[in-house]
Amino acid sequence: MIEGTQSSLSDLLLFELDQEPGVPLDDVREVSNYVAALDQGLRRLADGFPLSLRLLKEMHGVLLNKGRGSHQTPGKFRRGQNWIGGTRPGNAAFVPPPADKVPECMGKLELFLHDQPEPTPVLLKAALAHVQFETIHPFLDGNGRLGRLLITLLLCEYKVLREPMLYLSLYFKTHRQYYYELLNNVRRMLVPARKGAILSGEKGSQCFVRA
Repeated sequence: MIEGTQSSLSDLLLFELDQEPGVPLDDVREVSNYVAALDQGLRRLADGFPLSLRLLKEMHGVLLNKGRGSHQTPGKFRRGQNWIGGTRPGNAAFVPPPADKVPECMGKLELFLHDQPEPTPVLLKAALAHVQFETIHPFLDGNGRLGRLLITLLLCEYKVLREPMLYLSLYFKTHRQYYYELLNNVRRMLVPARKGAILSGEKGSQCFVRA
């Protein structure tokens, strides 16, 4: 994963069989949770449940069920400020919206997912939804993993993928610096320059499509 977690398929299978994997237990448990969260989301979609904030919270609860992050209020939006990079908001590389703005921001993202105010082509929708989710960073932990799962869920919901075979983590990790630069460019330019934000978003979408 882009966070540095490493686990092979054989490690994961050994873990699922309650045997000793060849990598740190926290790593393989994190991957197991990732697979379980994806399965939960796909199963709910197949049952007719909409791609919604409730579903994302359910998946987050599975994602952080055990191991790293399990103490970071799984399945609940954060109630405090988080940040990316640095040791505090004052020297952080990026500071997401305050906690009291998270419900409103996520509500607008949910409307976008439901084609309100207007439909968006699915690949563009997946890219923009991912960027917006990562920008809001609604949870205390697991935002990167769930943000990538959101892409796969959207593509499966719209039948672009018949099976969740798209593995974005490796591509994003290989091009990590470029991926982070594009995210930050959109974040910086969105408010002061709408046109610049659109141009940056187009570049980000191209990176996403190449993945």
